[in-house]
Amino acid sequence: MAELVPPSPNPGEIRVLADPAIRFQAQIPTVRMHFTAMTALGLPDFTLVAVRHAATGRSVAAWLVGDERDVWDSSHRPWASTVHLSDDCRRALRADGPGLPPDDLLLRFPHQRIPVRPAVIGNLLAGDEIGLHPDDARRLGVRGWAFVNNDGIPAALRVRLSSDDRDRGFARLSFQTRLLLDLPRAPAGLYPEVLVGPLPRTRDGRPLLVPEPHWHQRGTGHGASRWNLLRPAALLEAALVPALRSPSITFRTLEATPGEDTIGTVRLPEEVFPLLGTEPGKEVYLSWGPGNRAVATALAADPDHQEPSYTPPSIVGHRLDHLTRPPDFARIQIGAASRAALGIPRATVVTVRRRVLPLLMVHLNELIVPVTALFVALAADLRFSPWQLLFACIIILGLLVAPLRVRRPPKGRLPL
Repeated sequence: MAELVPPSPNPGEIRVLADPAIRFQAQIPTVRMHFTAMTALGLPDFTLVAVRHAATGRSVAAWLVGDERDVWDSSHRPWASTVHLSDDCRRALRADGPGLPPDDLLLRFPHQRIPVRPAVIGNLLAGDEIGLHPDDARRLGVRGWAFVNNDGIPAALRVRLSSDDRDRGFARLSFQTRLLLDLPRAPAGLYPEVLVGPLPRTRDGRPLLVPEPHWHQRGTGHGASRWNLLRPAALLEAALVPALRSPSITFRTLEATPGEDTIGTVRLPEEVFPLLGTEPGKEVYLSWGPGNRAVATALAADPDHQEPSYTPPSIVGHRLDHLTRPPDFARIQIGAASRAALGIPRATVVTVRRRVLPLLMVHLNELIVPVTALFVALAADLRFSPWQLLFACIIILGLLVAPLRVRRPPKGRLPL
């Protein structure tokens, strides 16, 4: 099988050619490779790779999936060294410019398989954490965050270093994380293995994020002002979290029910709302990795939800039908727009936490009556001018009607 893979001077890198005659659309930037070539490389579906275009010099993060349909038979290039790019991936690489040479690409995936041990009770790990020995972290090139994939279920986990020499050569995962990744139980004396590696980074060390789709509804004239308005809110949110706390829970993602793909909602188990410190109908943050974050409105999942009777949509790669369906308390339904904003596939592990700022505004609204009485008392004693009283009334009226306005979650990734 090794001769099927194009030679490369560096481990974890291969040079391939993108077939310009084959174009396809996907919800997230995707690179499609022949399934046999991926098997020879030892890579599962939805491996996050860094793609660099030789002509433009641009690099993007994209999802590598295997495909074995008849489309490879019609290609005039050898399938072992040929890939297909989705439209979003080609647009991010600017690979459609006039006069460009053939799509010579460099795919980088410095991932290795490592056996997994359960987390010890004295050093419990959160659902979005992985324990590694410092020597293994240096060998894998992992800094801060690690990319983990088990049989087509990817995750971005925080790295917690362990000084115990018994952990050298192993990864530690909590029971929750092993459940979400569908990690099988190995026979006695053996350990299951997962693919572990660094998240893609730019040359200056910054995370290389999966690019967002081209949101046609945003227009062209208001994008900069929109982000300028959202950045102060994100900074205020970051300042409030340490004081008010914002617990997080990890879930395995499932497809949303029809009708909820575009309205910015997620379905959570009803019993987790008190743990998150929020309630149904409030906004939550969805996070994947160090820089992918979006906002959605959390709704309670139907406890009597049955398997869908409709035909699921076809997707690139394999449908992961062999995976075990997670229990109700460990799954979340996310729509297509939110998944595209995060840059994640349909089956992955995400972190959910409440959004503090809207909850704070609701509680500030309860101060309207005391503040109004205070203004009236001050006006009677200090004799404020009519203009000052009018200005105070406008402020109080604004606080009164602000919670009544229906808030629409902003589409796309929010600045950190």
